[in-house]
Amino acid sequence: MKIDNPRNRNIYSKDFQSYQICNYCIMDTSDPEIEFDSDGNCRHCKPYRNQRNDANASIAARVRKKMLDTEISYTIKKIKAEGKGRKY
Repeated sequence: MKIDNPRNRNIYSKDFQSYQICNYCIMDTSDPEIEFDSDGNCRHCKPYRNQRNDANASIAARVRKKMLDTEISYTIKKIKAEGKGRKY
């Protein structure tokens, strides 16, 4: 018996996927629209992971800026302390 319902994949067709689970979100092939990349992650995860990576990059940039600001402030204080009482 063939299953030709568009919501279900035809188990006799060439493009039928064997059972697979996403390595990231545990979604499986019960979703007829799911596709997996070469790493075993589904296409549903990609936008979320990109957004998360962008947020992490933003956080890392803010941390680097804060560290740089702190380092610059420390250097300025050190220079001022060493020059205190001097004419120039």
